[in-house]
Amino acid sequence: MRKITATVAFVVLAVTYLFVFCATNAKSEVKLDGFAQGIWVKNADTTSNQFGFQTAYLHASNKDVSIWLNLGGGEKKILSQFVWTFNVPAFKIWKLHVPESKTCAGKIKPPASRAFCLAPWDVVTIYSPKQNDYFDSRDFGVMWVVQSKDTAFTLKAALVNGQEAVSSYSGVDSNSWKDTYVRTTVRPLSHLEVGMSARYGKAVEYDNRIIGGDIFLSYPKWTFTVESFWCEREHHTAMGYGLLTVTPAKNFVLVASAEGIGDRTTDTNVWYTTIGASYALPDKHMRLALNFIDPAGDSHEPAKLALQFQHVF
Repeated sequence: MRKITATVAFVVLAVTYLFVFCATNAKSEVKLDGFAQGIWVKNADTTSNQFGFQTAYLHASNKDVSIWLNLGGGEKKILSQFVWTFNVPAFKIWKLHVPESKTCAGKIKPPASRAFCLAPWDVVTIYSPKQNDYFDSRDFGVMWVVQSKDTAFTLKAALVNGQEAVSSYSGVDSNSWKDTYVRTTVRPLSHLEVGMSARYGKAVEYDNRIIGGDIFLSYPKWTFTVESFWCEREHHTAMGYGLLTVTPAKNFVLVASAEGIGDRTTDTNVWYTTIGASYALPDKHMRLALNFIDPAGDSHEPAKLALQFQHVF
């Protein structure tokens, strides 16, 4: 009860700050937006089906503060994210010129990978890759973001507590060691982007070491993404996925992906194959998606059919 009370109090104070700050600053205003995703799921090995909210968020922000409230998915995720942003002027490190950047502080989404950094409404499949489960969805700390004006180069570096902060508005740290995340992308060609992601830290009983890379190809009618990771935590794990999207007609997208997770400690391998389609109504900020997900290998999960309705407001 105390945690819920503290969370609600913090939310009220933060939102009040936004409105008071903007009321006294004519150049700044509060922006309210969000999204909701409803889902229907039918498992292949049962006659039952499931219908309900997949997730829903409300977002309040101005140029300095951003607050995300999770309206679904369980009471432990009431306050999903809060970030204070500070601009950092351009400077030089030896002969290297660093353009204007920004620093974010608060409960952040660590810069873990290409798929992980996508906003939920930008994920082309109904479910995110399983590799996202190997990263902390939220953590408390600071992040430095550098981006060139043409976005051909980006760098995100974060220093965080190193323990999942979903159930706490301020984060919980079980040891004195802090975790470091680094995410960088380079676009050498107009249709090609290459990325690298890494995490290093220590938990109570094991190290947190993850390193990976990704390639993204983008053309008007199709995109292709491949991303892979090596992970050392309780187990040594290799994982990766390939994702293809094709747009045969306006607002209509076909998707196909294959993801593999190999646990080298237990010698188990799991595969997920997803095929599907989605249709969007951009002027109404709506999307309807249908996916068929087929697990294989050492997975005991059933195949399932999922239908998702999404509205961004």
